Amino acid sequence: MLSPFASVLNLALHAQAAVLPILAQADPLAGGGAPAAAGEPAAAVAPAGAGANGGAWISWAMMLGVFAIFYFMILRPQQKKANQHKTFLDALQPDATVVTSGGIYGKVVSIQDQIVTVEIADRVRIRVHKSHVAGSAANAADALAAQQK
Repeated sequence: MLSPFASVLNLALHAQAAVLPILAQADPLAGGGAPAAAGEPAAAVAPAGAGANGGAWISWAMMLGVFAIFYFMILRPQQKKANQHKTFLDALQPDATVVTSGGIYGKVVSIQDQIVTVEIADRVRIRVHKSHVAGSAANAADALAAQQK
């Protein structure tokens, strides 16, 4: 025996399968036009712009618009920020005060390939991967002060 939810879902699926072909015939944008009444001849030629692919250019234009918005709102700023971070890491020198992605403030002691040694207290040094140096400590302190205002 089916549960009440399953029987309602089954009924809805069968009703949808029966109604969709009727709606497609009555949809002027899908090329079907209004169904012909009994005794009337069916329309031989669909109007210009109607038909199966008549509204396809609108769909493509909308998809292109959504992609453009996605690019300018998400992808482009993210690429710009990544380029700024790469430029910062390439210019990183010893004695610079930095903050790591874990929030640890310190002074760069040495840089070897992708390993940065950061002194976080007197004679306390940690080694972090270069990509985990988030930025300058001065910039981080300014951003924190602006956030607390």
